[in-house]
Amino acid sequence: LYTSAGCENKRVVFLFNDTQIKDEGFLEDINNILSSGVVPNLFGKDEMPAIFDAVRKPALNAGLEETSDVLWSFFIDRVRANLHVVLAMSPIGETLRNRCRMYPGLVNCTTIDWFHTWPAEALQEVAMKFLAQVEFSDEEYRVKISSVFADMHISVINASTRMLLELKRYNYVTPTNYLELVKGYRALLAEKSTELGSAANKLANGLAKL
Repeated sequence: LYTSAGCENKRVVFLFNDTQIKDEGFLEDINNILSSGVVPNLFGKDEMPAIFDAVRKPALNAGLEETSDVLWSFFIDRVRANLHVVLAMSPIGETLRNRCRMYPGLVNCTTIDWFHTWPAEALQEVAMKFLAQVEFSDEEYRVKISSVFADMHISVINASTRMLLELKRYNYVTPTNYLELVKGYRALLAEKSTELGSAANKLANGLAKL
């Protein structure tokens, strides 16, 4: 990433989600990338000459001095200009809050896009898209089934809200849960269709022999 962004002057996107955090130390590197662009010990001493050679000409063209410190700063400036970090993290529980306290760059050096609850229209549209490749005897079934998915998801959200008010217990319902619901239905429908088709063929063959 750093070589592409700094040496080759290419725009690069680094997408990182919280399921990939196997060690909290990963976030320290992310924090350094966001705040200063410098990750300690990222490059060995034997790799530095190649970096300096790659940025020397554009640095000189920019009117900068040909010193190690200046070339390194030019390299880091290029990285910060070309490397865009996209973090996808769930707000569920205390994990994100604690990480933001420990690594302030996650908040101070980013633009936060907060995804709110999907409206019923969006839920139905997503279900329609996932069921687009499924064959129904009547197109109206696709619309009605998509509507049922949306109603189910919204009802669970409402029930979770009541549970929080009455029992003070959280039950998080996310778009991921909804996508898993639709995908699960699609997989189950395909499985049962195959089973019924096989059974129908066996029955037809048996009747033909009779």
